[in-house]
Amino acid sequence: MRGLRSAIRRVPGLSVETPVCFESPSKGRHIGMGMRVVCPRFSHSFGGNQQSPVVVGFKRSLTTVTAGRKSKVETVDPEIQAYWDTVLESVDKPSARKLLEYVDTSAPLGLPHLFDSSKSKGARPPAFSFFYDVKVQHPDKVVLVRVGEFYETIGIDAILLVQHAGLNPMGKDGNPPRAGCPRANLRRTVSDMVEGGGLSVVVCEEAPEPYNYGTMRRNPKQRYIAAIVTPAAPHFLHGMIDEEINIPVEKTPPLLGISPTVGGYSVIEVDAELMTVRVTEGLTEDAVYSRLHEGGLVPPLYLHSPPALADADTRLRDSLPEVEWRQRMGTIFRTQGTSVVKFSEPDAVLGMLDRVKKHLGLPADAEFRHLPSSTPNTRPRPLYFSTASNLGLHKTRGVPSLLDYALPSGAPLAVRRWLRSWLLMPPPPSVALAIHSACKELWKDHDALPNFVAMSPANVVLKLRTGEGNDAFFHELKELCHVVRLTCSEPSLEKMADSLLVAVASDTGVSTSRQELEAAVTTVADAIQKVVLDISTRHPIRDDTEREATLEPLFKMREINEDFTGKIRPEIIPDVISQVEDSWNRFKIEAKACLDLGKQAVEPVENVTRKVSEPYLAYDVNNNAAWLKIPRGRKISSAKAATLGLEHPRDRNGRVESSVYSTSALEAAQDEYRRSCVAAHDAVREELRELASALSPYIPQLVGASTLSLIACVIEAHVRESKRRDWSMPSLEKFDTSARSDRGTLDIQSCWPYWLGGSGGNDASVVRNSFNMNGMLLVTGPNMAGKSTILRSTCAVALLGACGLAVPASSMTTIPYIDAFMLRNFSSDSPLEGRSSFAVEMTEMKYVLQDVTCRSLVLVDELGKGTESRAGAALAGAMLEALDKAGCIGAFATHLHDLLTMDLRLSGNSSLMKMEIETRTDPKTLVETRRPTWRIVPGSSTESLALDVARQCRLPEETVARAQELYHSMPDSKAPQPEIHSVQTLRDEIHPNIASEPLRPIASIFQSISQHILERLGIDKGTQDVSIKYVPAGSLPGTQTIGRSCVYVAHRPSDNRYYIGSSDQIRERILTHRKKASSSGAVSSQVHDPQAEFLYMMVPPGYQGSSAARTIESALIRECLQNNISLLSTWDMSKSSTPKA
Repeated sequence: MRGLRSAIRRVPGLSVETPVCFESPSKGRHIGMGMRVVCPRFSHSFGGNQQSPVVVGFKRSLTTVTAGRKSKVETVDPEIQAYWDTVLESVDKPSARKLLEYVDTSAPLGLPHLFDSSKSKGARPPAFSFFYDVKVQHPDKVVLVRVGEFYETIGIDAILLVQHAGLNPMGKDGNPPRAGCPRANLRRTVSDMVEGGGLSVVVCEEAPEPYNYGTMRRNPKQRYIAAIVTPAAPHFLHGMIDEEINIPVEKTPPLLGISPTVGGYSVIEVDAELMTVRVTEGLTEDAVYSRLHEGGLVPPLYLHSPPALADADTRLRDSLPEVEWRQRMGTIFRTQGTSVVKFSEPDAVLGMLDRVKKHLGLPADAEFRHLPSSTPNTRPRPLYFSTASNLGLHKTRGVPSLLDYALPSGAPLAVRRWLRSWLLMPPPPSVALAIHSACKELWKDHDALPNFVAMSPANVVLKLRTGEGNDAFFHELKELCHVVRLTCSEPSLEKMADSLLVAVASDTGVSTSRQELEAAVTTVADAIQKVVLDISTRHPIRDDTEREATLEPLFKMREINEDFTGKIRPEIIPDVISQVEDSWNRFKIEAKACLDLGKQAVEPVENVTRKVSEPYLAYDVNNNAAWLKIPRGRKISSAKAATLGLEHPRDRNGRVESSVYSTSALEAAQDEYRRSCVAAHDAVREELRELASALSPYIPQLVGASTLSLIACVIEAHVRESKRRDWSMPSLEKFDTSARSDRGTLDIQSCWPYWLGGSGGNDASVVRNSFNMNGMLLVTGPNMAGKSTILRSTCAVALLGACGLAVPASSMTTIPYIDAFMLRNFSSDSPLEGRSSFAVEMTEMKYVLQDVTCRSLVLVDELGKGTESRAGAALAGAMLEALDKAGCIGAFATHLHDLLTMDLRLSGNSSLMKMEIETRTDPKTLVETRRPTWRIVPGSSTESLALDVARQCRLPEETVARAQELYHSMPDSKAPQPEIHSVQTLRDEIHPNIASEPLRPIASIFQSISQHILERLGIDKGTQDVSIKYVPAGSLPGTQTIGRSCVYVAHRPSDNRYYIGSSDQIRERILTHRKKASSSGAVSSQVHDPQAEFLYMMVPPGYQGSSAARTIESALIRECLQNNISLLSTWDMSKSSTPKA
């Protein structure tokens, strides 16, 4: 027991206080007496002195399974059996399907025949008893157990492993079914099962044994539940502390619950990682389904059926039966069987939280923070499914995604996910104003901006809470703290930081001031600095210069065993490091002595005609040992070996290795060295866990910091791309609480389609439209004239603006507060629900009429096309009247020209608009042609370009000609510059804002040379002042550099050398220079320093930027060489070119 207690301290994720299940082939299992083990993976403890044979709260005693004896087999619950039957129905891989005949879902594991030896047709797999006990405890999860260097499954679980993880069955005939994955592939396999297969997995580990190198194992292996990974908690964190890199953990979508209320439906969102719950009230069925499909969730869906006396209960049973929601969930999660859970407690939120705690294995007293509830009166409704589809936020064929144009290509996944969620669930107006303010601050010119870090809050919370953060994680966390501290303390960024904190509070429920956040991240960064070694000060294995060729295998062994070096500061564990050094030096001495003995022991070679190989040292990776090898052709007598003290050593399992030699002193020395390295690993792991524990009280502030940095990363990328596309920041109107009861006017100026690439606003071929909406617009026009484009563009501008973002329109655009964005077009049918396209269309419009208010934006395209024209026109007219009466703003685009002659009861706020058509006459043939201008103008249109469009689509000419004949035969058819400073003055006034002392002298030369070159090139352009900008380490240039040619000077602090260059993309160039050099040399840079600082200047417009930049670059290199400034490269000195003045 003492050895086990010591070994548990080394297991990733455990500390002595996951229970350990002892396994014995003859005596069953029991929990360790008097020992308490805590697993930080869960937020509660599991206790010792329990009598149940399985871990984690097993409520009933099982019949103990013993080898060679028949035991009682318990059948599973009918719901569990139905679940596995449903899951196995989706098995379609041939190698998995052939195993189905060997399982029976009525028993745990699906292997009832293995409990009766008289009926068994297959041998029991290893650790079968442990498999069985864990499966009874977790009957709806896949059990994955470590057996040696493999993680194995049996029975039903093995079939699913073959199906979803792409593994092959184990054994010859597949009876009983077995499958497994190597230890190295465990994380990928768990991900395949959970994220790919929608299944839950219990991962069981072998408890580490006390150090027993070179001895035979005599005790049975001890196993425990290391992690339970589910779609709701899909992150397998166990062992991450020992990884070489920081494996990112992305935010998991929430668990959702639906509860019917008198005013609609409430959606309950539970974030199991951040331990928060939020309620959105007053939603329609369509809005709820849109939230399920677009906002992200993990199964199961919790469906609240209130007590029978509640008014909403009958409506739920009549209109939204459980089977319908099960079908809808099935369209989203095709691999998940039971995806709906019903509950009926009076309080929907508390009832759902109780079930979530049981589902995730959380204690009953686990606390969730309640975020402010939202209603359509406090924030806009989630984007409707049709709206999201028409903007490409839900992948729809042929529809450009708004996300692709609001962010630069290659934006980090976390950035794309956050902005997509922001657009799908628009923020409250106060938060939108805050984001709008932050974007405007970033829009300004900044000499330098922090290099914002996109780190998921879940990554911070989970790794600190579980103690699985490694040194790489703490490096990134410290960098995050540095960025946030800089954002909060820099005077030019204070206003932006205050705005971002408003969004942070709304997103996470963490409210903090800028000063409090700055103080917290400073404390965290200092704590990390005291423990974790800086990347820049890491050093390789120490005595590389002393390497002898004969001892090279020892250094290979050292590199593998001492991978703990460089993770934490050695002064924290001086005794441990000293022990490693001492044992290493002794190991080298004994290895060299053994090698000398080997050379003495080999028999001499007679008649030597070629070079003779000598005995040498070899490193055995599998046994982690360095031994003496005798080359082929050389011999050593046993007597002489014994005389010299040479002997055959034992491998890690205690077996004699007869192919190598060692000495007792060498074996003792390298065993001591191995032990000291194990102790050092344990000490490093313990220090990192203690650091995580010390930082745990700051988790709320770090959630706020990581969210602030993530949002800043999003809006910085958005502003950068918006400037490139010539988008603008609109004005927001009626976003304060007192004015939101009134309808506002959507005033759109110089708007163009968001999907037009490049600088759309500066492209003369791009048509820009200006119009305003103070009511409903009835828009008419022929085919392909741009009606749908106008509606989609309007919705994009309104949505982007309402989220506080830039829009593809002029800055004169004004956007009022909008509580719902409804963009719908011609629908397709829904065979699953048995509805025609017209029925789907009418259902969607029912939801529109239910939800519309005077603050809604309603954009309807081609309503009524799914039925005959008179009835369609009548319905369209009645709906237009209803929308006008509701007082909303929007547009109604149609080809139903009868609407123009109907006696519609419309207010004075509604107006007629049309898509303009122009007529052109060919001067040679005098043939007139009509074509759309894609402009929206006042008026109405009954023209048609249907036949022209048919010709453009290359419909057979005879068909088009016949259509034209028929068209004309139908009744009622109608054919229708500043003062220049002196160089001396510039040197005297040189930049007081440049804090870096090493850069000040070169800044003076930089400005003088730049001013001189521009004066020479600007004869007819007037004069230009030159501004030199400073970018400190950890920062990046502002957005004003987008599309501008720049000359820059990089300073590498490590050796005080400089690099001079020019670039049209200086931000990306600085990022490249700050990347560390790789062994492959893939990074094209001379600097290779994360701490590099920069000076830069932007070439003024009109100077043929890149040519002028190269001329300045070349002249600056020459001037620096004349001033004896040490440069990393002078290769670009010959780049000089003469731009045209």
